Amino acid sequence: MYIVSVAPIVTALMVIAALLYVITHGWGTLIALVCALVVLWGRWVLQRQASKDFADMRMSVQGFKATGKDKYLEFIKLRGEQMLRDNKALTSSAKAEIGRLLDYVERKRGA
Repeated sequence: MYIVSVAPIVTALMVIAALLYVITHGWGTLIALVCALVVLWGRWVLQRQASKDFADMRMSVQGFKATGKDKYLEFIKLRGEQMLRDNKALTSSAKAEIGRLLDYVERKRGA
Protein backbone atom coordinates (compact mmCIF):
# COMPACT_ATOMS: atom_id res chain seq x y z
CA MET A 1 0.00 0.00 0.00
CA TYR A 2 1.24 3.44 -0.92
CA ILE A 3 -1.26 5.59 1.01
CA VAL A 4 -1.65 5.71 4.79
CA SER A 5 -4.65 4.06 6.38
CA VAL A 6 -7.78 6.07 7.07
CA ALA A 7 -9.11 3.50 9.55
CA PRO A 8 -8.73 5.80 12.59
CA ILE A 9 -10.68 8.57 10.86
CA VAL A 10 -13.40 6.21 9.67
CA THR A 11 -13.65 4.60 13.11
CA ALA A 12 -13.99 8.02 14.73
CA LEU A 13 -16.69 8.98 12.26
CA MET A 14 -18.56 5.74 13.02
CA VAL A 15 -18.42 6.47 16.75
CA ILE A 16 -19.65 10.00 16.08
CA ALA A 17 -22.43 8.52 13.93
CA ALA A 18 -23.51 6.28 16.79
CA LEU A 19 -23.53 9.17 19.25
CA LEU A 20 -25.41 11.40 16.84
CA TYR A 21 -28.08 8.77 16.35
CA VAL A 22 -29.26 9.34 19.91
CA ILE A 23 -29.18 13.12 19.60
CA THR A 24 -30.45 13.69 16.04
CA HIS A 25 -32.62 10.60 15.50
CA GLY A 26 -30.78 9.55 12.36
CA TRP A 27 -29.86 12.64 10.37
CA GLY A 28 -26.57 13.25 12.13
CA THR A 29 -25.73 9.58 11.71
CA LEU A 30 -26.34 9.77 8.00
CA ILE A 31 -24.09 12.82 7.65
CA ALA A 32 -21.26 11.20 9.65
CA LEU A 33 -21.48 7.99 7.63
CA VAL A 34 -21.47 9.92 4.35
CA CYS A 35 -18.33 11.69 5.58
CA ALA A 36 -16.76 8.28 6.29
CA LEU A 37 -17.60 7.17 2.74
CA VAL A 38 -16.01 10.34 1.34
CA VAL A 39 -12.83 9.65 3.33
CA LEU A 40 -12.72 6.05 2.06
CA TRP A 41 -13.34 7.19 -1.51
CA GLY A 42 -10.59 9.81 -1.24
CA ARG A 43 -8.09 7.20 -0.06
CA TRP A 44 -9.13 4.90 -2.90
CA VAL A 45 -8.54 7.68 -5.44
CA LEU A 46 -5.10 8.48 -3.96
CA GLN A 47 -4.14 4.79 -3.83
CA ARG A 48 -5.20 4.26 -7.43
CA GLN A 49 -3.20 7.27 -8.63
CA ALA A 50 -0.11 6.32 -6.60
CA SER A 51 -0.24 2.75 -7.94
CA LYS A 52 -0.41 4.07 -11.49
CA ASP A 53 2.47 6.49 -10.86
CA PHE A 54 4.68 3.75 -9.40
CA ALA A 55 3.86 1.43 -12.30
CA ASP A 56 4.75 4.21 -14.76
CA MET A 57 8.07 4.88 -13.01
CA ARG A 58 8.95 1.17 -12.96
CA MET A 59 8.11 0.96 -16.64
CA SER A 60 10.37 3.94 -17.25
CA VAL A 61 13.24 2.11 -15.55
CA GLN A 62 12.69 -0.77 -17.97
CA GLY A 63 12.45 1.67 -20.88
CA PHE A 64 15.76 3.25 -19.89
CA LYS A 65 17.43 -0.15 -19.58
CA ALA A 66 16.15 -1.09 -23.04
CA THR A 67 16.93 2.14 -24.89
CA GLY A 68 19.27 4.23 -22.75
CA LYS A 69 17.21 7.34 -23.49
CA ASP A 70 17.38 10.07 -20.86
CA LYS A 71 13.71 10.96 -21.25
CA TYR A 72 12.88 7.95 -19.07
CA LEU A 73 15.16 9.17 -16.30
CA GLU A 74 13.69 12.66 -16.56
CA PHE A 75 10.18 11.24 -16.21
CA ILE A 76 11.14 9.27 -13.09
CA LYS A 77 12.78 12.33 -11.55
CA LEU A 78 9.87 14.67 -12.25
CA ARG A 79 7.13 12.23 -11.22
CA GLY A 80 8.94 11.14 -8.05
CA GLU A 81 9.60 14.72 -6.95
CA GLN A 82 6.00 15.69 -7.69
CA MET A 83 4.67 12.76 -5.66
CA LEU A 84 6.85 13.69 -2.69
CA ARG A 85 5.80 17.33 -2.94
CA ASP A 86 2.06 16.90 -3.58
CA ASN A 87 0.99 13.70 -1.87
CA LYS A 88 1.24 14.07 1.91
CA ALA A 89 -0.52 10.74 2.50
CA LEU A 90 2.31 8.50 1.22
CA THR A 91 3.48 5.74 3.52
CA SER A 92 7.10 5.65 4.63
CA SER A 93 7.71 2.61 2.40
CA ALA A 94 6.32 4.51 -0.61
CA LYS A 95 8.59 7.47 0.16
CA ALA A 96 11.53 5.07 0.48
CA GLU A 97 10.71 3.51 -2.89
CA ILE A 98 10.58 6.95 -4.50
CA GLY A 99 13.94 7.67 -2.88
CA ARG A 100 15.40 4.50 -4.41
CA LEU A 101 14.05 5.44 -7.83
CA LEU A 102 15.50 8.96 -7.56
CA ASP A 103 18.85 7.46 -6.47
CA TYR A 104 18.72 5.22 -9.53
CA VAL A 105 18.25 8.29 -11.71
CA GLU A 106 21.20 10.05 -10.10
CA ARG A 107 23.46 6.99 -10.49
CA LYS A 108 22.56 6.59 -14.15
CA ARG A 109 22.99 10.26 -14.93
CA GLY A 110 26.38 10.28 -13.24
CA ALA A 111 27.56 7.23 -15.18
